Amino acid sequence: MLGRFSTVKDATAVCPNIRMVHVATYAEGESEARYHEHADRQTHKVSLDPYRREVRGHHQLAGSVRAPHGG
Repeated sequence: MLGRFSTVKDATAVCPNIRMVHVATYAEGESEARYHEHADRQTHKVSLDPYRREVRGHHQLAGSVRAPHGG
């Protein structure tokens, strides 16, 4: 079973076909997230901003779609 602090090695052992992606992170002392070549979980924090933006867009889209009467 994988958890929040599982390593890439753990993940590939459980899910051999897993596809790892690179995400923007904040390094200590930085105010803007960027793609660091060698991000380290001890000194970098993942930026969730792009994901939050997408979720807001999905919520707006879902809110604009109305079910037909009687549906």
